[in-house]
Amino acid sequence: TGGGATVVFSIAPALGESDGTISSTTDVGNGTYTATFTGTLPGTPTIIEATINAATVTRTPKPTIKVDP
Repeated sequence: TGGGATVVFSIAPALGESDGTISSTTDVGNGTYTATFTGTLPGTPTIIEATINAATVTRTPKPTIKVDP
């Protein structure tokens, strides 16, 4: 896996009370991709969705979410 896919992260509509923004995705070049989620409204959990080459990620493993304080 060397990268090159089109990966897009998005916030699921109408799920959870919390909200935020997601940056453009960066292809790290080794099969991993990163994007930054910036929280703007606290509340119940929001679901982050992902697509790879326009196909919805529906199975495990789901994207890993890393939280930086």
